[in-house]
Amino acid sequence: MLALDVSPGRRRPARACEEFADAIIAGVPLLTAVPEKYHAAWRTFTGDVGTTLLC
Repeated sequence: MLALDVSPGRRRPARACEEFADAIIAGVPLLTAVPEKYHAAWRTFTGDVGTTLLC
């Protein structure tokens, strides 16, 4: 599993996108931490694909 934190200031967005793509292509399960206030934007970005685990 690959875990990425995409909170503002945590990662350069371009590099995070590369890491996402590499994981998806390799078939690696992907877990992403997204702050609640960015949840709607994240769902828009991902095309509402995936499962949200609220914590």
